Amino acid sequence: MALPESERIEAEKGLQAAENQRRAAAFNSGSSGRLSKTITLPIPEKDRACHGPYNLVENNLHGQDNYIKIWAAVGLAAIRANLSGAWRAWQICKHLDQGGGGKVTRADLWTYLDDLGIGERKRRRWIGQAKKAGLLRFDPVLSDYYMVGQAQAAIRLGCKHVGRSAAVRVGEFVKAGWRANVWSAYLTTLNGRLVSQEKKAELTGVPIRTQNYYQMQLSGSARRNYAQTELTSDHITGLRDHGRSSAFVGKDNRVYYRLPDMRTVPDHIARTLPKGRSKKIQKQVNLSCYEAREQGGVFRLFHEKAKGVKSALNKIRRSDHPPWELPDEVFLLTFPGKNSNIWQPAQVGDVQAI
Repeated sequence: MALPESERIEAEKGLQAAENQRRAAAFNSGSSGRLSKTITLPIPEKDRACHGPYNLVENNLHGQDNYIKIWAAVGLAAIRANLSGAWRAWQICKHLDQGGGGKVTRADLWTYLDDLGIGERKRRRWIGQAKKAGLLRFDPVLSDYYMVGQAQAAIRLGCKHVGRSAAVRVGEFVKAGWRANVWSAYLTTLNGRLVSQEKKAELTGVPIRTQNYYQMQLSGSARRNYAQTELTSDHITGLRDHGRSSAFVGKDNRVYYRLPDMRTVPDHIARTLPKGRSKKIQKQVNLSCYEAREQGGVFRLFHEKAKGVKSALNKIRRSDHPPWELPDEVFLLTFPGKNSNIWQPAQVGDVQAI
């Protein structure tokens, strides 16, 4: 029997509390205190009948609790290009085409959209927009819609960084507030990596203010991260004047500064999927819209263990890539706290990162 939504939320809170206690116990005992993995909630029986943990195929395509596989970064590009209806129509066609034939019948598509509560005017607008954008082509003789592949869709929608695929519920994909669900799906594809809001804005075109709005609409959590330097309080003004505006002095009289948050999305909202064809799709996009990488911004690497930092630094020193394609900063996790982490900057090249 499927768990009610209230019980699912309570189960999530219980798992999170247990994980927080484990971290605190590990730190207090002097162990390394590894970072937690994404919490995976049990899949309700009504979903388990249709999919395994990452299986979106099988039966019951018409249930609104069924999951749909999407490339969230492509969807965010569609929103930016004012082609969100076209992208959703195309994505739903891909969802219906479980056999991979590249087409769906008009009757199947219209019936499915009707089952999802999409009115006729909106259906016509979405499909017309998809045809105009080149995502769908209609054959009036066979009454079939043919869809372009994932790479071609990304190119037509102006998406340069495809990323990984994720799963969201079909019902949440078409109702009001769906953009927040797509954003949550994008966050899951980061797999807990520390990515600043500025960098996410650069990659997705979603402004920081809009990111915050999306994140307030859905449940989730954020873990704060801080870099611990060897500098004392008399360096604070200089650091703030040279790009470390978040620098502050801790109780130990050492200077700290803020790093990007680590965001977690509950599985019942969105879940990341195995890489699959993502790498191949990205290569196709790169060949079609190659541009020289901009030299602005900061490229950071974060590692939980000293071994990972050592390996990363060795690769940087041996690399024959130009400087702007190499990490600017490398950090080692030194304290995984209950709500915050502390990271130690490692030396990159001949300069100590601060």
